Amino acid sequence: MKKLFLLLASAALFLTGCGSPRMQVDPEWKEVPQKVSVLVTTPYVKNLDDVIDDFQSEEAFNEWFVSYFASNFRRSSASKVEVFKVVDETFKMKQMPINKQTFPVPLPIKEKLNGISGIVVSVHPVKFWREFRQCPSGGCTNNKSLESVVSYSIVSVDDQKILAYGYAVENSTFTFAMTKSNWESVVIELVDSILDKTPIEK
Repeated sequence: MKKLFLLLASAALFLTGCGSPRMQVDPEWKEVPQKVSVLVTTPYVKNLDDVIDDFQSEEAFNEWFVSYFASNFRRSSASKVEVFKVVDETFKMKQMPINKQTFPVPLPIKEKLNGISGIVVSVHPVKFWREFRQCPSGGCTNNKSLESVVSYSIVSVDDQKILAYGYAVENSTFTFAMTKSNWESVVIELVDSILDKTPIEK
């Protein structure tokens, strides 16, 4: 898993730095699905001290994340949305091309979906960390940030067809101390990035 996180971070730097597309969407996918099932795993958080400061415990943060992710996914979706927290083993990682590179994206294993069918959005892994950027002059503000990267796919399970996939890379800057609003901002942007340019987007 650590190797996967490092690969995701490298992908984030590559895709963000060169301004390249971070997703692929099947151009033939036009119809808005009536319902989508969203599968998301427990986040990996490198900056646990910030989690304790803002949420009191890692368990409380994990519960908040799934709940807040779900509410924002429903807010931004034109489809009815059901969100499920799942284990990492629900997915197999497959190398997929993005901007002449290949990166691992999660694909749901049908036998582990407990009867879930139709359009499935898989979000795994989810990573958060704190970043600090040195300022050449030493006098800048907002040089600290909460960073996040997720890998995702949107699949028609019944047809075994990949409709979209990619990375969402977001951040929220702050001057002195990270607050809950930074986490909220990043989750909102992650959801919007996953839905971007898909028929699910409201």
